[in-house]
Amino acid sequence: MEYDWEKIFESKTNKELYDIVTRKVVLSKEAIDIAKQELSNRGFDFNNMDANYAAWQMSALIKEAEEDNRIELSGSRLHIPLKTLPIVILIISLLYLGINNLTSYTIPMGMAIYLSLISIVVILLNNYQMKKLKQNQKNRIEKIKELKEKLDKENLLNENSHIRDELVRQRIEDSKQKTRLNYIMIISLIIGLIIYYLLIKTT
Repeated sequence: MEYDWEKIFESKTNKELYDIVTRKVVLSKEAIDIAKQELSNRGFDFNNMDANYAAWQMSALIKEAEEDNRIELSGSRLHIPLKTLPIVILIISLLYLGINNLTSYTIPMGMAIYLSLISIVVILLNNYQMKKLKQNQKNRIEKIKELKEKLDKENLLNENSHIRDELVRQRIEDSKQKTRLNYIMIISLIIGLIIYYLLIKTT
């Protein structure tokens, strides 16, 4: 089967092409030569790999930062103030007293204590994770700033730089991956609904 490697490699990032050239990805010698030629056409500097590694690291860090921001904005991670702990324990206590005194059901004291302890552990663990997340975000921003300054000093973020082109190309590729993931999720959901409908219909 013949592959149009030149066409395929046009949309690849520099890192993907470099992995092919350095044989981290196993392809034919023809494909490797075409990948190397594509990098050369882009002005890829094989003699300044420090700058290329810096650009790839910066792309990865920016992607991580965007993912953390997306999760934070979705509200799946929220800091819970410690002052809510007494309120949670009070609610559990009131439910315990109310159910035991006003209904025919009896909840063991141990169950109320257990739920209170679980609530405390969950809130403390959540806040620890949030603190760690914030620290990771801070460290990531500092590292991105450091890498940007390094590339700026070498004049590698101007309009004609292959490094700048690579950063843009990587952002486009990341966006395509997210779109593909969304399509896969939607298609999987539709297939699941169809299967569920067919199962219901046959029963």
